[in-house]
Amino acid sequence: MSAGFPPETPSTALLITTWNKPWALEKVLAGVALQRQPPEEVVVADDGSGPETKALIERWRKRLGPRLRHVWQENTGYRRARALNLAIAAATADYLVITDGDCVPPVDFIADHGRLAERGHFVQGGRCRVWEKHAAKFEPGDSRPWQWRLRGWMERRPNYWHWPRAWVSRNAATTLILGCNFAAWRDDVVRANGFDERFEGWGYEDSDLGFRLLNAGVKVKDVYGQAFTFHLDHPDSPRDRAAENRALRTETRQTGRVRAVQGLDQHTVLRPEGVNR
Repeated sequence: MSAGFPPETPSTALLITTWNKPWALEKVLAGVALQRQPPEEVVVADDGSGPETKALIERWRKRLGPRLRHVWQENTGYRRARALNLAIAAATADYLVITDGDCVPPVDFIADHGRLAERGHFVQGGRCRVWEKHAAKFEPGDSRPWQWRLRGWMERRPNYWHWPRAWVSRNAATTLILGCNFAAWRDDVVRANGFDERFEGWGYEDSDLGFRLLNAGVKVKDVYGQAFTFHLDHPDSPRDRAAENRALRTETRQTGRVRAVQGLDQHTVLRPEGVNR
């Protein structure tokens, strides 16, 4: 397949995870509004945020229209895997791009992912860190990344400049998936039964899905120079479940399992408007 581009242009759903960080989600949605090639669907996967986040999304729905949807679950601890399964169940587009509610997409983010989409592959993109003490000042469309890099307000690595052509590494031995910038064909994710909801607390639910896709014969494309996000840096989340989650991921890798044990098939029916609230 020439240059890794698909013969068809997939419809795209952007899935955005969030939990009680409306100031950052506002910047992410502003970045979505500036996309040169907008996604057909935007689904906020909400792990139990309060009313301020709901009100924010309602305000942005007036601008982004009905393509912006909000799936919500009760806050009973860190359950990102389940929130994402709800979002996947609500989405109908061919291609899923997953990011976090503190990762601001550059204007070419969705267009880049659309060009990089290739049947039989999933995509791992990168993130350029906006250092924590400057994160609140970062504004999509107004902040100039080259100026921020010169001032030392964000990372300066060359793979976070937008290049005319992406550098793609096809490395089937990958061991870590960053869920803040991950894209896959919806039918591949459905075949893998989505995220495994046994992963609670921080860590490794993304890598687990990546390994299960690899087990199913789907290859990975690590991408540099395009399809990156601006990550509004913050202190690390608690790692109290990291060891248990790492063990689950190791089991997936060693057994060759493809389908999540506790996954997407629990959430095939949502309310018609896609709001689980």
